[in-house]
Amino acid sequence: MQFGTTSRTKPRLNVLRGWPGNESTSLTHNATPKTDEAIKSGMVIVLDGSGQWVKATYSLANNKLVYWATADQSDTDVISSGKLLGLSVAGPYEIQTAYFDGAQTYADNTPLKCDTVAGQLTVAAITTADDEIVGICTRGGKSNIATTDSQAAPVAGATYVLNFVTHWLPGRAS
Repeated sequence: MQFGTTSRTKPRLNVLRGWPGNESTSLTHNATPKTDEAIKSGMVIVLDGSGQWVKATYSLANNKLVYWATADQSDTDVISSGKLLGLSVAGPYEIQTAYFDGAQTYADNTPLKCDTVAGQLTVAAITTADDEIVGICTRGGKSNIATTDSQAAPVAGATYVLNFVTHWLPGRAS
């Protein structure tokens, strides 16, 4: 049994607009997460060849719908049901996630793609035909929520998240 409070390394996914919960109007999908995949809320995920969730990477997400995990794979409800809910890139969502390449510069209208690091996003180029766009930055892109979110322990006084709207533009290479 655990007592007291514990902070996460990174905050959970926050849906700012567009998700009325698990309703029939939402573009979501439930699937079993792959064993030991260690998926965290806010990571970008994709279905593998067996129909199980895995953390998405640039190559795994190629020509596939990607999703964002709404819960941790280790959460009690995910373990008991065996299912993890994902929000589809094809849905009209505005999302806030902590899983992104922190070394990049993000501002409004910055296009996003799946990174080579599993589960996170990075900057894409609209002009690069191989880049599959999965979102566009909003609300300034990267922001510090340390003063308004107590889920994660700040690192050097900051808790950074990326704000974006889902937008799918598959690779255009011929």
